[in-house]
Amino acid sequence: MQEDSEHQEVPLPGSEFNTVIRKWLDEGCILEETCDGHYAKVRAAFVSASNDGVFDRFTRRQFMKAGLEMAMKDGFDESLTADCDLLLVQMINFEDPAMQMLGCLLLAKLANFITEDSIQDAIPTLIKLLNVDSFPCGVSVKEVSVLAVKRIAKRGASARLMLGNAGAISSLLSLVSQQSIEKLQILALQALKELILSDNCNQERFTQAGGVQAVLNFVNSSCTKVRYLSAELVGIIARLSDVRREIANRSAVSSLIEAMRTGSMASRARAAHALGLLAFVKRVRRLIVEMDGIPALIDLLRDGDETARLVAGNSLGIVAACVDHLWQVAQAGAIPLYIDLLEGGNPHGKDIAEDAFCVLAVSEENALSIIEHLVQILCHGTVESKAAAADIIWDLSSYRHSTSFVVAAGAIPVLVELLKAENEDLRENVSGAIAQLTYNDDDRQALAEAGVIPILVELLQDSSTEVKANVAEALNSFAEDPSYRSELVSIAPGIVITQRLAGGDIEESDHF
Repeated sequence: MQEDSEHQEVPLPGSEFNTVIRKWLDEGCILEETCDGHYAKVRAAFVSASNDGVFDRFTRRQFMKAGLEMAMKDGFDESLTADCDLLLVQMINFEDPAMQMLGCLLLAKLANFITEDSIQDAIPTLIKLLNVDSFPCGVSVKEVSVLAVKRIAKRGASARLMLGNAGAISSLLSLVSQQSIEKLQILALQALKELILSDNCNQERFTQAGGVQAVLNFVNSSCTKVRYLSAELVGIIARLSDVRREIANRSAVSSLIEAMRTGSMASRARAAHALGLLAFVKRVRRLIVEMDGIPALIDLLRDGDETARLVAGNSLGIVAACVDHLWQVAQAGAIPLYIDLLEGGNPHGKDIAEDAFCVLAVSEENALSIIEHLVQILCHGTVESKAAAADIIWDLSSYRHSTSFVVAAGAIPVLVELLKAENEDLRENVSGAIAQLTYNDDDRQALAEAGVIPILVELLQDSSTEVKANVAEALNSFAEDPSYRSELVSIAPGIVITQRLAGGDIEESDHF
C-alpha cells in the first residue's frame, strides 16, 4: 500500500477517526454526520478496493477516509459485504494499528453479514489484538477488538463456540481484572455476558478461568455500569449448581438485589432467577430478607413483564419456604400478586401461585387471607381460574387450621353450587375439595346444610371417573357419620358407597 506525503504529518483526516470510533464505543451507533467528499465516489473507491483485495490503488489516507465514510454513512449492505470479507480479514492483519482499528470497527458493524469462514479466519487475530498497546490517537486497539468480539458473539451459538475455543474468555477476563479504564472494563464485561449467556461450554470455561472470583471482585465497584454488569454475570453463573455456594455471600446477594431494580426487564428477570437459585441455601434466604430483597422481588412481581413476574413469583416462593419469613412475604403484599398470577392464564403462573399459597398458608393469618381471595375467584373468576382456585382450596383443606377458614370465608355454598358446573376440570377440583372437607366435622355439617348430599348422589353418574371417585369419598364420609345416614337412606336406599383406592368404584348392596 502506497503512502502519501500527508501521512507523515496527519496520519488521519483531522480527528475524524478518533471521533468515529469513540462514538461507536460510547453509544454503539453510527454517526449521522459524514466526512467531506462525495459519497458516491467514496463508495466506489471502497468497492474497488474490496473487489481487488488490495490497497495499492489508493493512498493510505484515501482508503482510511473511504472506510470511515462508509462506517459513518451506513453505506454497507449485504451485497457489498460479500465482497468485503477478505478485505476485512486483511485489514485486521495489516501491520498498521489504524488499519487494524478500522478493520475491527467495520468487522463489528458487519458481524451479522459476513461469512462464517471469514469470521473463523478473523477470530485468532481479534484475540491477539485484545492484548496490544493503545493507539496514539487515544482509542486502543483493545477497545475496538473487544467491540468486534461482542458483536460476533451475538451471531449465535456457532460464533460463541469459536470464540470460546480461541481463548476469548480468558483474554477478556484478563482485561477486566488488569485494566483501570472503566470503558474497557464495561466493554469486556458486555462481551463476556454475550459469550456465556446461553452457552454451557463457555460457562464452564468462564468458571475454570477464574471468572467467578473476577466478577465477585467487581460487584461492589464504584462504577454503576461495572457493578450492574458484574451482577448480571453472577446471575448467569448462578445457574451452575457447583458454583452457587461459592457466590452465596453478602456481596453477590446485594448485587443481585440491586440488579433486580435496574436495567432491562430481561436483566432484572435473570437477577431474580439467580437470587431464587441461591435462596435454596438457608443463609442466603436470611441475607435476602436482611438486605430488603423481598420488596425488590415484590416490585418485579407487580411491575414486570410476564416472564419477570413468573421468575419473581417463583423466587419469592423459595424465600418464603422458611417459616420465619412467611409473615414478611405476606405483609409485603405477595398474596394479591399471586392471585393475579393465578388469574393470568399462564399455566406456569398457576403452578407457581399454588406452590406459594401452600407455603404461605402454613401461617394461620395468611391462610385466612388466601382463602378469602380464592372465594372471590370462585364467585367472579373465569372457568379456568375457578378451577385453579378450587384446586388450591383442595390442597389447603388438608391443613387443620384452614378448614374452619373455608367456612368462615363463605366458601361452602359456593363450592356446592359449582358442583353443577359444565366444565369437567372445575367439577373434578371442586368435588376433590369437598371430599377433603368432609373429613372435618364442622365442614361436613356446613356442606350438609348447604344441600350437598343430593347433588353428590346425582354425580355418581358423572362422566368423569375422577369426579365419581371424589364423590364416593365424600359420600363415604357422610355414611360413616350417623347424623347423615338416614338422609342417605332416604335419597338412595339400598346403596352403600365404598371408595376403592385404585379407582373409587361404587358397589351395590342390600342394606347400610
